Amino acid sequence: MDGSAETDGLAVTHLPVGSGVWQQGMLVVQDGHNHLPDANQAFKWLPWSSIVKQLDIH
Repeated sequence: MDGSAETDGLAVTHLPVGSGVWQQGMLVVQDGHNHLPDANQAFKWLPWSSIVKQLDIH
């Protein structure tokens, strides 16, 4: 997944939004210009557990 640029916003929840990695919630970021594939915009969906792991928060 590529990064995000020119974002109009993001949303986050700690509530479950499904099973598996989504049980701890999710982060959604709007990307104003997508590069993989090249397109006008996209939404990046990340499991909240991956954010917790990356930031080493408990």
